[in-house]
Amino acid sequence: MNPNDLVTLGTAYAAHKGYTLSTVSTYAAQSGSFLGRLQAGKWCHINTYNRALNWFVENWPDDLQWPAGIPRPADQKRSARDKSRGAA
Repeated sequence: MNPNDLVTLGTAYAAHKGYTLSTVSTYAAQSGSFLGRLQAGKWCHINTYNRALNWFVENWPDDLQWPAGIPRPADQKRSARDKSRGAA
């Protein structure tokens, strides 16, 4: 777990979408100051980290490359949709 990874994801996503970091922070963690606090060297609870990371996985734009050096977890919602479509 590296909180700086969330800042990197948030910064890339914000730049791509034309949002502020606090807007992306609100979407990803339900707190406009979350990513700014991480950027300032603060830590977060593992559940908050995972929730934010999952938000990025589920909402990452197809036309934006996932930042190198940050492991990308599988998109559980997309995997479930793909499995249900294949089972029909």
